[in-house]
Amino acid sequence: MRLSWGLRAVGVGSLWRAGVRGQGVEIGHLDSGVAEHPVLRRRVAAFLDTDARGRPAGEHPRDELGHGTHTAAIVCGGSVEGLAIGAAPRARLRSAAVIDAGDNLVRILRGLDWLRGSGVRVLCMALGFEGDNPVLWTMLEALRREGVLSVCAIGNHGPARPLSPARYPGVLSVGAITEAGEVPGYCARVLDDAGRCVAPALLAPGTFASADSRGEGLRTMGGTSQACALVAGIAALLASARPRATPGQLASALIRGARPIEGLESRCRHGLVDARRALELLGTHGQRGFGPRPVEPPFFRDPALMKTARLGSSFSGGVVRCIVIASSRAADHPLEGRAASILARVSKATRQQPKAVEYFPVARAAVVEASPRFIHALAMDSRVRVLSPTRAENRYRL
Repeated sequence: MRLSWGLRAVGVGSLWRAGVRGQGVEIGHLDSGVAEHPVLRRRVAAFLDTDARGRPAGEHPRDELGHGTHTAAIVCGGSVEGLAIGAAPRARLRSAAVIDAGDNLVRILRGLDWLRGSGVRVLCMALGFEGDNPVLWTMLEALRREGVLSVCAIGNHGPARPLSPARYPGVLSVGAITEAGEVPGYCARVLDDAGRCVAPALLAPGTFASADSRGEGLRTMGGTSQACALVAGIAALLASARPRATPGQLASALIRGARPIEGLESRCRHGLVDARRALELLGTHGQRGFGPRPVEPPFFRDPALMKTARLGSSFSGGVVRCIVIASSRAADHPLEGRAASILARVSKATRQQPKAVEYFPVARAAVVEASPRFIHALAMDSRVRVLSPTRAENRYRL
């Protein structure tokens, strides 16, 4: 069987020859979904569809954009006409459609919440947005504590526009490299105050012929999403070979095994991923960090959201939908109780009730839908720590 150039370039074949093909591993996959395609047959263990507002909408696989099908096949797809597509062909996916339209941030949170406790070892997030959001930080950290390594694409909008969550602490950020060994101009990066590159942590081949959601054939696409999917597949191979490895150990092996590329130090922190060396180093002494130190997000109320709440009538339908984080973190005060207390206080002050409330306890957050007057009063409550938009497209810098 022939391997695609991307698989050959990173040494996947050596792990396959050793019998490591991702068996026994499930991978979380948040994207535009997955379509039914021959290379993904029997590889989708579970599927979650979310509607435009982030609510569960079904379990039948679908993909309106095609992006998710393409990345899913790179992670764990089979072969087409003798050409191997996926890095971990015996792994299985838990895939959620979260980015094709609507309130993307809430949809992403819904997908992450759905994956909690599912047993996935690796999370592929070939998605992102500019800025930061503390709700997403908290959710990804909770998954890391459960043993999940998050692999995230750094973004395709040029060096100066890195995307979240690849910029976050505790995730493995991935950029793209071409077959000629160059970092394309679209690949983003993060520099520290001394001008050193801190993200992406790794580079991987970024152009692949992979599954086309419109039929049974292949479609060539390129970007950091495809590179991210390849690294997620390699991480699944490592997790298959070493079932007890922690997220930190998996990330450290990938980082220590990376091949530095002369002249590209300003575009990548560690170098080109190397599956063979990563497996050799997995479990050996030594561990290198794979992200900046966690920074506690401050109190924040999104200015654009506040303006919307103040103006009120300019918002269609007279309803504002937002994400709220309560300030208290006491273990004996569960989110529902804290949020309910705050909402009751605001209801009494405004003589209005919220139209809808949904809870994400692990993120200490709630999605509230209410009148502009109610949302504005909510933002003024001293116990509300963050008031965030529900759409990931909003620029949200802390």
